[in-house]
Amino acid sequence: MKGMRLRDFPSFVRATDPNDIMLNYLHRESQRTSKGSHVILNTYDALKIDVLQAMNSFLPPIHTIGPLRLLVREMDDGRLDSLESNLWKEDPECIKWLDSKEPNLVVLVNFGSITVMSTEQMIDFAWGGEQQAPFHVLGHFYVAEFLTHRGWNSIIDAICAGVPLICWPFFAEQQTNCWYCCNGWDIGMEIDNNVKRDKVESLVRELMEGDKGKEMKRNAEEWKKKATEATRYGGSSFVNFERLVNEVILQK
Repeated sequence: MKGMRLRDFPSFVRATDPNDIMLNYLHRESQRTSKGSHVILNTYDALKIDVLQAMNSFLPPIHTIGPLRLLVREMDDGRLDSLESNLWKEDPECIKWLDSKEPNLVVLVNFGSITVMSTEQMIDFAWGGEQQAPFHVLGHFYVAEFLTHRGWNSIIDAICAGVPLICWPFFAEQQTNCWYCCNGWDIGMEIDNNVKRDKVESLVRELMEGDKGKEMKRNAEEWKKKATEATRYGGSSFVNFERLVNEVILQK
């Protein structure tokens, strides 16, 4: 991936301790993946075609069936309506608050379920945003941008909603996800690990009001369109899902 810095690679790749827990865990999982019969990914072809082509050269058959959140909408089965992927119980009360706001004036801040930050970092994020949630919140008409840790669930939800991103990667593959958002897909801006409120405010303003922010919003809408096309009948993810069911599940 041309243009990537060392810091853009996943944290476990940069580990210097051969006994690192995450390094060894990922090594074991990689070996198990290569021995499997099929690989299922929650993404779509247009988003990472170069990576998928490289993976196809050494892994079992890969089935890209995402974004799953959009694919489910194409399934005429009410039993799927209750499927969720959150570690914590959702609170829908914020939707009422969002309904009271003007369009494109809300910044959604979400650092995932296990991110750790200092008190000073939390304060700077809060003040920086002041000067200026799950998918049904992220996809709300009034949400203009998303400040996030760049976990894959957050990325795929933002793409489904057509919302640009302010990225603060924490660990694991989040640094690589951030690089793609800011350089590969041009839908995000990165916050340095040394969080300062003036920097947060500057990025929020640029994404809300600046020319760069408007361009990223257009790009985000385009990736949303491609995701929707992939999951509709006849789209790449829809076809891959049908093939997965027919060739793998129903053959057992």
